[in-house]
Amino acid sequence: MSMETFKKKIIKISNPIDMTSLEIYFTLIRYLQVDGVIIPTTKCICAYIYKVTCMEHSNQKSQTMAILILLVTIVSCVLARPSSKNVEPVEITVYYETLCPKCENFFPKQLLPLYTDTDYDFASLISKIELVPYGQVAPLNMSKWLDIWCQHGRSECDGNKLHACAIKYIPDTLTTLNYISCLANETLSKHFEMLEHKYPIDKCQNELPAGIYQKIINCYKSDEGWELFDDNAEKTHQFEKRFFPYVTFNGKRDDDVAKDAVENLKKTFIKVTGIDKDSSF
Repeated sequence: MSMETFKKKIIKISNPIDMTSLEIYFTLIRYLQVDGVIIPTTKCICAYIYKVTCMEHSNQKSQTMAILILLVTIVSCVLARPSSKNVEPVEITVYYETLCPKCENFFPKQLLPLYTDTDYDFASLISKIELVPYGQVAPLNMSKWLDIWCQHGRSECDGNKLHACAIKYIPDTLTTLNYISCLANETLSKHFEMLEHKYPIDKCQNELPAGIYQKIINCYKSDEGWELFDDNAEKTHQFEKRFFPYVTFNGKRDDDVAKDAVENLKKTFIKVTGIDKDSSF
């Protein structure tokens, strides 16, 4: 149930309306929702309690006591929110291209915000994030690595290779997502220039721990980078994609889920993990 629908239900049963209590109620109830969905286990007959405690008392003392009761109820509801202990962690895999506009948007606007969400600890429900930068690549001759062409140009191949090296050498998930999101913002702002110019391999170094950038560049400039490129090619070809970015949960291919994840990763993640098994009031 959305917050707006919930408000309408509360207002409908509340007559006359004590606006002060009502605003307190709506402010607190926001802590019981994830991405606009009120979690079923936290509803705790709040509508009924609100009507009884706040609407049917007229004197100030009773109103004060009613609000205190309401606060205790809300706290109890908050504590009843589903925890990560009740949900099986999932593995997220993202197949992408470094110069695909939707891919560039996906990291800073969808994946990174999900992983760093402060309202709900989604990161604890993610067992692993695997990133596969490759996409659609066409060899122009039979010489390995000599002449290949990615969907958005040769510079995208360079970007895919740089990302592959970064994913290998950055020691933690959060730093990886910050670095890739930074690069995505950089290329997105100059997208059409990137199609004809070199990938900005020297950008976003401030997102990395000391010494890591040099490891990434050494990898990028050596055969190691192309070997990682080939590894991602194999992963992508084994699990053929129709569009990018393509998101899977626990390795399961589902085109509809993948499309939903690109549009709203948080909402899709909530559904996949089963946090909102029952969204009815």
